[in-house]
Amino acid sequence: MVMSYPAEGLESAYRNHIEDVKAFLDSRGYPFIVVNVSGRPYDSTKFGPHIKVLDGGASWKDPKRPPSMKSLIGLCDVIFKWTNQNTRNMVVIHCTVCSEFLLFQFQVSIL
Repeated sequence: MVMSYPAEGLESAYRNHIEDVKAFLDSRGYPFIVVNVSGRPYDSTKFGPHIKVLDGGASWKDPKRPPSMKSLIGLCDVIFKWTNQNTRNMVVIHCTVCSEFLLFQFQVSIL
């Protein structure tokens, strides 16, 4: 699942409010991992203990520069392992990494 950055305050007028995102994910009943590659931090404790939040790290801070290949592969590997642990495990990604992960998953599946 792909979603915009979970916002608070004025920004939540045009983005998903972080409380609404939590309520939506909680309503699904699946284990979620939220991958934050927006380069912007937020209070991930608002999601509660049942939803893991993975910060993409420093490589994702500058939206004008691509992350390092090591960072990209590492993140894709974490997502791949998460989704293969249990068929119910779901991934929520903020914005960018979807196409890279799909390519990574395809490459791993043909090896």
